[in-house]
Amino acid sequence: MEHKHRILTMEKKILKTLDHRENFTKLLDAVDLCGLDDDLNSGGPFTVFAPTDDAFLNMPAGMLDSLMMDKPKLTEVIKHHVVQDVISSSDAISSKNAMSLDGNVLEFETCDGFKIGNARVIEADIECKNGLVHVIDAVILPKEVILDHQPENIATGDVAIVSGNGRMEQTMAAGNQKMQDMKNNMKDRMTGMKEKVTGDAMNDESMMDKMKGKMNEGKQEMDNKKEEMKGKMNEGKQEMDNKKNEMKNESNK
Repeated sequence: MEHKHRILTMEKKILKTLDHRENFTKLLDAVDLCGLDDDLNSGGPFTVFAPTDDAFLNMPAGMLDSLMMDKPKLTEVIKHHVVQDVISSSDAISSKNAMSLDGNVLEFETCDGFKIGNARVIEADIECKNGLVHVIDAVILPKEVILDHQPENIATGDVAIVSGNGRMEQTMAAGNQKMQDMKNNMKDRMTGMKEKVTGDAMNDESMMDKMKGKMNEGKQEMDNKKEEMKGKMNEGKQEMDNKKNEMKNESNK
């Protein structure tokens, strides 16, 4: 019975095999959008590491939509899952790595199951007419794509995107903008006070003292706000560091 199933499966090429399953619609949509249908329907042979629909949905928030609107980047991602050769699970133990169609090297881990980077093979060695399919539980992203979608510049305090459990965390850049807005508001208030006591009032010593007092109060208020904002920004940075460590630990599992 098992031999018969293998023969029936091998009558189909890779894309047809995936199409006959119900959990690869997003992968097939991406292949179609990139125009890779003809390539993957050719003679091959190919090895495709096929992410499930859940794997695509578990990508960092917004990344899938962004990739679907960026055909060149999406093409890189899909090609990163394809090797122009037959790499079975047993081959991976000895070969350790293989070059994907995008020109990057896929590193294999076989000590505890079969893994490629952060993706675990959950069904291996599905034989097709023009190659093999390994089903994986995560999308394998080239480093270039990760950097494009999670740019960081910790040294200047600017972090453009930090994702965590599908939510966008408050960024340091937003904190800097709030600080600048507060400074501008305080500057306008102090300018208004100065203009109010110009003219004859400038010769009134008591009015001058009053103005100085108000300006000192304003400066103290601004200093207090700066300290408060600094504390919040430090809390935000610590929270982001914790999220990054969580994500790193998850990817290393």
